[in-house]
This record gives sequence, C-alpha cells and structure tokens, in this order.
Amino acid sequence: SALSRPIADFLWRDPNANDLRASRHRLEVSLAEARTQRKALYDRLMAYQSQPRLDVWRNELIWAHAQVLWDAPNKVLADNEPDPQLLF
Repeated sequence: SALSRPIADFLWRDPNANDLRASRHRLEVSLAEARTQRKALYDRLMAYQSQPRLDVWRNELIWAHAQVLWDAPNKVLADNEPDPQLLF
C-alpha cells in the first residue's frame, strides 16, 4: 500500500543480534506500559490470543517480496481514515 513503508527505509545499517535483543526488550516495555495506560488499544491488539483469526489473515495477506512493512497500530486499527500524522 502507498501508506506503508519498508522497514529498510528506517535503518541506517543492518541490525545484529544485540539490536534484536534490545528491540525485543523495548517491545516488552512498551507492551507493559500499554497494558495499563492504553488498555482498550492493548486489548484490541492482543485479541488474537482469545479470538484467533490466523486463517482469515492468511487469506488477506499481500506479499511484499523481500520486504518487511511496518504500520503504526493506531493506523492499522483505525475505524475510519487514520490520523493524517500517521500517513507518510
């Protein structure tokens, strides 16, 4: 989609094992904060655990050859047009 950007666009260099560990730690900290500060969004993001939709999602996948794409959760979960600040 024109609204998504390849992760590589945000990197200055290829990540290494330490970068991966640090990213995982930051993600865990962020999820812990979201669990209390933004409970509704957190619950919506984590709903896959109690309401799995993997079979549906697999049918909706759009493959980007050799690219990983990232979108802000608020953009992906927006009910209508996402906040313009979230659009690149």
